Amino acid sequence: MLNCRVDVFPTTIHLMTYCRNKCDANCSFCPQANGSSSKSLYLSRISWPEFPTDNVLVTLKNAYTDRIVQRVCIQALNYPDVFEHIDLIIRSIRNYSKIPISISCQPWNHENIFHLFNIGVDRIAIPIDVATKTLFNKLKGEDVKGPYVWERQLLKLKEAVKIFGKGKVTTHLIAGLGESEKDLLGLIQYFFDQGILTALFAFTPIRGTRLQSRSPPSIASYRRIQLAKYLIEHNLIRFDELIFDDNHQLIEYGVNKSILT
Repeated sequence: MLNCRVDVFPTTIHLMTYCRNKCDANCSFCPQANGSSSKSLYLSRISWPEFPTDNVLVTLKNAYTDRIVQRVCIQALNYPDVFEHIDLIIRSIRNYSKIPISISCQPWNHENIFHLFNIGVDRIAIPIDVATKTLFNKLKGEDVKGPYVWERQLLKLKEAVKIFGKGKVTTHLIAGLGESEKDLLGLIQYFFDQGILTALFAFTPIRGTRLQSRSPPSIASYRRIQLAKYLIEHNLIRFDELIFDDNHQLIEYGVNKSILT
């Protein structure tokens, strides 16, 4: 919908719900947080320009019909009317197109998650973002007056698997928020065993957020985590085979080196 140059054309259209105010949540790393001074058009380091819904629907339909894209993913902010907005968006997309629909959302109740499945969503993500309960509370939960609770995130992910099926549910984890490599990989293994896939991100400091002065993880650390995640999610290794040093940094993958080359 904008004329721009891209090196690799995406196969997924990413949409985000519009809200005049900031998100009701207060995640310390997010420019949408109600306590941030970041510009509201940003989510992470990406800007999300506003477009009329009808224009988006027509563009989406044409792009899917012409086989330019294969899926649409909707990012739901947290605000009072968001579920009604999501319901309307999904129904509107279905009236225009049979494109597969994913959603990334907060941990709604069982009835709402089941409703999304019934109206045409085939994949769902409920982001946990942070790899330990202590850090979760500090960065997303009660310590920052956020609405999220560690145990509820885990519970709703498991409920989503029962509705959508294994391999159809995703969560997000951000590397570089103060956790160890061991923390991250242990949780990735736990999720994989539950039939939940993990989308891994490297922390990026955004001006105006609580963590604007925090450094991102080193490339070496992020690459170690990426490789171990790949091995875990392809059943080539299990977490308890990984070897960590005294600082919980990954030092050995515990597999034949031929697998790594």
